[in-house]
Amino acid sequence: MRRFLFIIAVTLAHISCASRPTTFTTTRPTLSTENVETLAKVESRLVLWYVPGISGQRPLDDRFLVALADAIQTQSTSITTTTRITNWSGANAGLNSLLNYPRARQQALLLASELQEYASANPNDRLVLLCHSGGAGVTAWALEAMPPNVRISTWVMLAPALSPGYDLTSALGRVARAYVFSSELDSIVLGTGTRLLGTIDRVQSDAAGRVGFTRAYPNLDELKYDKSWMAFNNDGDHIGPMMPGFARAVIAPLITPHTNSTITGDATSN
Repeated sequence: MRRFLFIIAVTLAHISCASRPTTFTTTRPTLSTENVETLAKVESRLVLWYVPGISGQRPLDDRFLVALADAIQTQSTSITTTTRITNWSGANAGLNSLLNYPRARQQALLLASELQEYASANPNDRLVLLCHSGGAGVTAWALEAMPPNVRISTWVMLAPALSPGYDLTSALGRVARAYVFSSELDSIVLGTGTRLLGTIDRVQSDAAGRVGFTRAYPNLDELKYDKSWMAFNNDGDHIGPMMPGFARAVIAPLITPHTNSTITGDATSN
């Protein structure tokens, strides 16, 4: 019951954000040239680059990322893990970020520029892109905009608010391996919500985070919700895959170097 009320509260927060006056100004994700030059001087690392949904960066996002990084560092002490968050919605968090398609696409171009800049300055680092909900659209468009020589090691989509028929061919061409976590139980946000208000790519339908993508891709694995994940506090709702326990037990093994991960549940290779 508390989980259901939280989902409702987040949804209402999205709606309330729409009433705020906005200028739809575009800000670059925070990665200065000075930071890039400094990072280039240290050892190679595993970079967890996270892109939240339309509600922007919240404490739940921070807890998820901290838990994931901690689990990876514990499983593989030979690597250095660092995290980055691109809070693309900024002051326009909520429905403004969902409905203003041109701004979302512009933010994706800025993210693509940042990723390319970082990869050029740190060629030995392993980049892992993670995104939740509407952030899947921003990451997909960013990947499409990057040159073919920029490679992302792993792309993890959590409850993506993209339409099921969205063509991921170009985006996946920049990625070695990708995973998408979907759940039919995500009926409030990615069912009723996206049917009424549209997905991040502006299609009024159930989102891929609920029903999966319709097309098969050789380097994309779809991980459908399994009730056994309740042990990790993932109830199959929109924030289920963001739970710290789930991040540690299920997501971390997928992206930790030199580990043989076993997924409990319906893991379908597209």
